[in-house]
This record gives sequence, structure tokens and C-alpha cells, in this order.
Amino acid sequence: MIYFLYIAARDIRDITELIAVAVLIETPGVFIAVAFTLLALFVVSTGLGNIIRMSVPYLWIFLSLYGFVLLLILISEEYEWGQLLPIMGDGAGIVLQSALLETLEFPFGETIVFLAAAGAALTGMKAGKTAAAALAAGGFLLAFSSVIQLISLGESTKARTYFPMASAARNVSIGTFIERVEILFVFILLLAIVLKVSLFLYAALQGTKYILSNVSGMQMLVPFAIVACMQALLISPDAAVHFRQGIRIIPMILHIPMQIGIPAALFLALLLRRKVAHS
Repeated sequence: MIYFLYIAARDIRDITELIAVAVLIETPGVFIAVAFTLLALFVVSTGLGNIIRMSVPYLWIFLSLYGFVLLLILISEEYEWGQLLPIMGDGAGIVLQSALLETLEFPFGETIVFLAAAGAALTGMKAGKTAAAALAAGGFLLAFSSVIQLISLGESTKARTYFPMASAARNVSIGTFIERVEILFVFILLLAIVLKVSLFLYAALQGTKYILSNVSGMQMLVPFAIVACMQALLISPDAAVHFRQGIRIIPMILHIPMQIGIPAALFLALLLRRKVAHS
């Protein structure tokens, strides 16, 4: 429950920093965070069914706008394929290290939140197949996005940029007519994080409902939203510290124990319990 609230707070801070940098430069971050939290609160209050139904049209909006942004980047010719080379120039070890220490827990590890809703939405083999297909599709989109970022920005610029896809879209300029394409990317990410924060708040409510059986989950929605919003604003003094924590510190002390350690321990405990029961 606390873990889900913390991740929701980090996501609120992420979108607050992005909007403050790319769109509303003069607007205080507190107003952006509060407005976004109210939006996520409304989405959660409508129930899990509406969150799921909302994700269906969003998927097509996401694919359409994302594809349009990528097409504009390619049409503008603000890229260089040679920036992809050398492929694995430092060997496969650095790739495996990045996969295990970075990509495994974010974003793929955060799919643990779907366990809070899987029982109500999917069952049995259908859940496993759907999850596998979603992970494969997400991995492909992330890999393709990384390629676009590399050929547009280069490795060094991509590493220094907090939002590399927004920076790549900002470079688009077609005949001084089509510009500021990063606004579309911000809109795409806004929709994505609304769904993500809504799911994490819903998971926190489900955890509360499981622990406190006499308390309705929805009774805690407003307090949880307030806590997530305040934590998002107080989580770090500035964007640099926030993103450095998210990349270097939080995965080791929070993501890996919560996403891998505790589920693995529970799985082993379940196997042991079954073995004892059958013996």
C-alpha cells in the first residue's frame, strides 16, 4: 500500500516536471501537481471498470499520436543513423547490467500493480497470455523509442536529458510550419501517467481494504490522493535530485525488494506450504 502510494507520488512529480519544463514554464509546480492529482482522483472514483474502459480508446490515441510524432521526426530529417553505432561497443556485459539494474524494475517491474486488479479483470491462462503480450508490445515500443532518441539526439545528449523523447520532438521543424511537436508528446505522456497514477491509487485502496476489512477503500481515496500529492511536492528539492534518486537509489532500496524480493519469498513460502500439506 505504502509502496504504491510512493510510486504514484513519483509519477505525479515526473509529469509535473515535464509540464513545467515543456509547456507551463511560468506556472508553479504545486498548481500542476494539484490539478493532475484531482484528475487522477476523479478517474479512480469512477471505479476499476471505467479505468479499464478508458485505457482502450487511450491505446489508439497513444498509438496514433506517437506514430505521428515519430513520422514527423523522420520527415524532418533531424537524425543520423550512424549514431546507433557501435552496437554493443562495450560488450554485452554493460547491456545485461542495464537490463538487470534499470529496465527490469522500471518500467517492467512496476507491472506488479496489475496484480491488484488481475483478479477482477482476468483469470487463469487468459491473464498470463494477456500479460505476456502486453510486456512484449511494451518492450518493442520502448526499444523503438530508444532507437529514435539515439538517432535524433545521440548517446551523450540522450543520457543528459531528463525527457529525451520530448527533446527529440522539439527538434522537429518542417518548413517553419510544423513546430513545437513536443506538446503532442507531453499530451501522450499526460494520458499515460493519468492511467498509471490511477492504477497505483486503486492498488493502494485495495491494499487498505484487505488490511482494514471494516473500512471501504473509497473512503480513503481523498486522503491517499492528498498524501500522494504532498509527497510528490516534498519528495526532492529539485528535478535533478528527483531523477537521480529515481535512477540510482530507489531501484536498489525499494523496487528490487518490493518487486522481486517479497514476491519471490511469498512464492517459496507457498511452495513450502503446499509441500508440507501434501506430505
